[in-house]
Amino acid sequence: PIDVARRVDAELIEHGEVPPVTLGIGFQELDPALREVMALPSNVAGPLINRVLPGGPAHESGIRRGDILTRLDGRDIESAKQLSEILETTTPQQGLDMEFWRDGELLRTTVVAVKIPENVTAELANRLLGLSLEANRGGGFKVTNIRRQSPAALIGLERGDLVLTMNGLILDSDDALRRAIFGLRGRERAIILVQRGRGRYHVNIPLR
Repeated sequence: PIDVARRVDAELIEHGEVPPVTLGIGFQELDPALREVMALPSNVAGPLINRVLPGGPAHESGIRRGDILTRLDGRDIESAKQLSEILETTTPQQGLDMEFWRDGELLRTTVVAVKIPENVTAELANRLLGLSLEANRGGGFKVTNIRRQSPAALIGLERGDLVLTMNGLILDSDDALRRAIFGLRGRERAIILVQRGRGRYHVNIPLR
């Protein structure tokens, strides 16, 4: 849409990038089992909000855990991936009209997106993957810690492994890691290229 193009163009001219934003929510796909438990009508679709950051934009706008996001910024939302794609072209301080399903009715509100603080990268990497990462002088990011029973631990990643790419993005800077981690929101898996010793191999990490 032309209005999106103008906002993105302005950010690129002023900052050289479109800073990643957040609404202060976590979200996931609404699978058939959840639909049955929640007794949802067949015409209600969209990602389930499974986390609301206290004091964040969505919390201030009245969003609650368990709401189902059906429409955002004038567009119907049918999946968590689609929501992530909209957030990728959303700019800081942009107001987004939001429509959501709660307790048998559709409600509306407006949420103002905010720039994600850079120090959130580590928290998000630990929450989604179970990894603590440290920049490696020769490129990539070294695994310094793995949370027990996390997705990364369950597939066998180890301390000292080197993460070189994530979902096709080369991890050659802190900014690249930040974008890769934020790009995991709403996705079901992360495909990473790992180096252990002299060997390299791809690993598929489930995020659910």
